[in-house]
Amino acid sequence: MYTGLTRAKKLAIIVGEKKAISIAVNQGHRRQRYTRLVERLCQKVF
Repeated sequence: MYTGLTRAKKLAIIVGEKKAISIAVNQGHRRQRYTRLVERLCQKVF
């Protein structure tokens, strides 16, 4: 939900039931991702 709204340039239209949208918004807490992105970037830079 966050990504879709923040990437909209001029307008974002949300279609769905109020309850489903509420659940999506309230579950927007960040989870730790294990992507090893930092390690991969460091390998490319150094």
